[in-house]
Amino acid sequence: MESSIGNQQIAAMRAVESKFALYDRSHWGLIKITDRDCLRFLHNQSTNNFLSLQPGQGCDTIFVTPTGRTIDLVTAYVHDDAIIILVSPKRH
Repeated sequence: MESSIGNQQIAAMRAVESKFALYDRSHWGLIKITDRDCLRFLHNQSTNNFLSLQPGQGCDTIFVTPTGRTIDLVTAYVHDDAIIILVSPKRH
């Protein structure tokens, strides 16, 4: 089976091979949480240990229902005064 790869795809593969890649997620949703208990709240709503994160750190985590069903895989970034959560497209 033949396939054709364009110049953009070739450039992307070379970038990944050289240990650098850029992925555009501008179409994903952003949620900003600002409360003194936001780390504890997110710790109780997801599968990652938010209580161990410090400003400048981030993590991937899964939000789940009370019965453990997946709601969304997200990326969270901890700042001094807020947590920014990048949610999947069509979830925002």
